[in-house]
Amino acid sequence: MTGNATNVEQSVRVGLVMAAKRHGMPTAAVLVSTPLSVCLQRQGLRPANRRVPEDVVRAQHQAMTYSHQHLAAEGFTTVVFADTLNRLEPFLKRLSARHEADLGHDGSPGLSDLLLVRRTFDPDILPVWRWKDGSDIAGGDRVAEIRLGQQHLTLALRTDVDGEGDIGFDVMVPCPADPECGGYAWTPACSITDLHRALTGELDHRDGIVCDVHGSYDDTDQDEHPHPLTPAALETGDEWWHSCPQCHLPVQGGPAGLAAHRTTVHALADGQDDDPEGRAALEEQALEAIRD
Repeated sequence: MTGNATNVEQSVRVGLVMAAKRHGMPTAAVLVSTPLSVCLQRQGLRPANRRVPEDVVRAQHQAMTYSHQHLAAEGFTTVVFADTLNRLEPFLKRLSARHEADLGHDGSPGLSDLLLVRRTFDPDILPVWRWKDGSDIAGGDRVAEIRLGQQHLTLALRTDVDGEGDIGFDVMVPCPADPECGGYAWTPACSITDLHRALTGELDHRDGIVCDVHGSYDDTDQDEHPHPLTPAALETGDEWWHSCPQCHLPVQGGPAGLAAHRTTVHALADGQDDDPEGRAALEEQALEAIRD
């Protein structure tokens, strides 16, 4: 039983001690030795209808100070000050018990495969988290979905990040190279904030996006590259193809378009345009391949 009140009056404490003795329980008095000046200062922060008159605060503080010398005689088996209590050990014990339960070491199922989800994101995400076992959209890695109403996000559990054996999550985002891309693009998700940013589109052009069709995406390269996405000679309306291995920019026209991209954009950029007739012939060959 806990008597959580000021309890500065001896008549009140006697009743608590007698109740504990009737039930064969030990009694402990915990004194909170807050300085009088702090007590008065905190009164000013309380709403007007909950403030205690200053003279009452002073009288209660004086009574508490005086009662300390008589608590043992009143029948309390233990008398301690709050700031001397061993508070860290029970705090850690409670957290340890919860951790053991999460792992299933207490005989319960525990969180099992949701433990990493909670650690990475937030405990409140667990009720809307669903594993999509059997999905093959993440190259063999496990896929999950979080959904509320019409909105949802798709995630992949990566068990060998960067080939280092690390574990983490990717979230699916639109392919930055081609909005109509039929592949799947992913970017790392390391926190609940990343999930929110992915849902609102803030990660759509983030560095580090990898599309299984267009490869990796570097936002700086896309914005600052000095050349057009495709050679000007290529016909418009062609399908987008894999990115150029040199500049990672998408090109049009399949392999022929890539060849034209290399012989025009990169030849000019590298100062290798010393054979304009040969370059024109290569461009014409590429255009013929595209038309065919």
